[in-house]
Amino acid sequence: MSPDPGAGATTPAQAATPAAGVPQQPSAPADGPRRIREAGTEVAANAAQPRKAAEVNNLRREADVVFASGGAYFGSATMADSVARDKIVYNFAGPGARTTVVYRLDANHVRMVQETFVADAAYAGLLGRCRGRNVIILQAARGSGRGATALRLLLDHHQSEIFGFTPDVSPDEIGKAIGGSGGYLIEDMDDRRIRELTALTLHDLDARLGSLGAKLVVTMSAGVTLADSGVRRFVVQLERPAAHRAILESHLRYRLGPAGADDVLRRPGLIAVFDEVVTSDSARERAAEFAIRVEDLLSRGRLDVDLLRARMRTSVTAEVETWFSGLATPSLKYLAIAAALLDGLPYQTVVEPAESLQRRLESTPSTPAPTTAADPFATGRTHRVREIRAQIVQTEVMTRLGKVPAEVIRYRDPAYPRAVLELVWREYDELRGALLGWLSDLANHPVDAVRVRAAAAVGLISTTAFDHISKSVLRPWAADHKENKREMAAYALQAAGRSTRLRQQALALVDEWIAGQSWQLHATAARVYGSALGTTLPERAFDELDRLSENDDADVAFAIGYSLAELIDADHAHALPATDMTVRWMRSRHQGRSATGEIAFLTLAADLVAVPESGQGGWPLLLQLATADRALHHSVASAWDITLNGAMFHEIAQDIAGAWAELTEPDPRARQALALMLAAAAVGNERTEKIVRWMARGWMTGPGAVRAPRTAQAVLAAF
Repeated sequence: MSPDPGAGATTPAQAATPAAGVPQQPSAPADGPRRIREAGTEVAANAAQPRKAAEVNNLRREADVVFASGGAYFGSATMADSVARDKIVYNFAGPGARTTVVYRLDANHVRMVQETFVADAAYAGLLGRCRGRNVIILQAARGSGRGATALRLLLDHHQSEIFGFTPDVSPDEIGKAIGGSGGYLIEDMDDRRIRELTALTLHDLDARLGSLGAKLVVTMSAGVTLADSGVRRFVVQLERPAAHRAILESHLRYRLGPAGADDVLRRPGLIAVFDEVVTSDSARERAAEFAIRVEDLLSRGRLDVDLLRARMRTSVTAEVETWFSGLATPSLKYLAIAAALLDGLPYQTVVEPAESLQRRLESTPSTPAPTTAADPFATGRTHRVREIRAQIVQTEVMTRLGKVPAEVIRYRDPAYPRAVLELVWREYDELRGALLGWLSDLANHPVDAVRVRAAAAVGLISTTAFDHISKSVLRPWAADHKENKREMAAYALQAAGRSTRLRQQALALVDEWIAGQSWQLHATAARVYGSALGTTLPERAFDELDRLSENDDADVAFAIGYSLAELIDADHAHALPATDMTVRWMRSRHQGRSATGEIAFLTLAADLVAVPESGQGGWPLLLQLATADRALHHSVASAWDITLNGAMFHEIAQDIAGAWAELTEPDPRARQALALMLAAAAVGNERTEKIVRWMARGWMTGPGAVRAPRTAQAVLAAF
């Protein structure tokens, strides 16, 4: 940014650069420790790629869903195919037109949902938000019971006869196929069809259904994107599904009667087994399956809790084992393993790791080399995907360049990904080393989602072999010079850290890393206390990050900054303690801690952006949160005051302030908020005021990259 020659104000270099100057290029080797005062180039590079923390948190949430404790997927398309359709009606739009399939839901299935559904306070709120709507798009995470919720919504809208469409029904076909009153359901509508929905189509359909006395509920997953933003007014979020134990009690009362259910729930050890096999991340259908198993054992004469535990554990395991061992070729098994690891990612992203797994396994001494070349045309994609019980779905995926169309591969049953990985690790001893080596290789994969999944898989394996994994995988990863490997070690610790049986061992391992002298281990420990364990143990996370802040290594400082960003992105209540802590560090006499504070705050300021529902633009998140929190407003203003005057990163602070100006430029409320923030930063400090005025004039008239004239006017007016 150029100075304003006419105003007589000092330039940023004159106002904030120390006389001795600070080198901006790191002098240490690329794979060695870097002095924290030499990290300016990397601070600027990181600032140019915001939303890393949000991206990592989203990828970790997706991994949590994919590797959740599985079970029979009650309510899925498979169940609907087998028990919930008793009549098929074909509707033809005309000669040569595509056939539209409508089926009547089985009356017994409808009655079961009506009787067992847990209509708690959260559902009452959801029902209230759906009043007056004839078209409802219910969006929820997989395994949250969205199918049962959709059916109950129709019943509570006084629709006694319920019909279903197949997921691939087109928006145009729906209106033509509905000829009378009733409830209509589309479970897990195809992503491609969801993108075809428009606000105009849904408005017309809503009016038509209203005239017929009909209702339509469409369910879709939490990660689906909409092509037409106007469709959002029809979307209702299922934010808080019913508790697993409440679902268990409801199903037991339905199957055994109130007295029988109460008697079973008092059985010694029953609830302990339930909590063991139905965890917080299990699909809601898993609780219903538990009730079915209880009823089955009682019908055979005795409720043996040990046998109940075994049956719950083997219900999916036995099915997956039989299917996997029966796959015709090794290449199908490699694809099945890769699809289990990367379920829901683009097909080509899955195929390449499958091929690398095949190369690794077939080069081991235990596997004979093929004697003849494989025929590349032997089997097509459709056959291979069908054989591994998966499907290809047309959708959009988010990349750093924005949304792009993609064909993703998903198992039809969400219980399969975890079950497949557990089966391969448990049953195939000779493959364990190669499997871990393959997962380690994926640390160098260019796609962030692949690296996160590989780390999550190692974490899953560690819950049954923690000592082995911690020594053979986690420790080498944590000590690696490459940031990717260190972050994978941190992410992999989440599974053990969330386990009541292994949490203390996981924390003890991190304590060992902190107690050592290795900058790599310190950086890894700092990343552990981001979204890996920090969201579970926030108080400990802040204490440990504070302890690690007294360092002179740039990598540790960046690890601390991004961990704080992940904590704030996951829970905005962490914004105030995180910002207060960075301000305290910046005021420290310890140069390393002071520099860490500046890097951490600038990371938060650059990376955290609140994205509006439209998906375009957005406020700086700290600015948005500070408008409603006076203490946070004071803390963020103090941080700006220090960084704009800082000896090391003042130019980068000015660039990030300019990025804030560009973000706030379209929104008058945001412009005013930034003006008040920068005015507060300059209170009592004439030097800061000069810097802010100089920056604002540059945003208005300067030849620099930032053009935010309205924000500049608001800032100057605030003085």
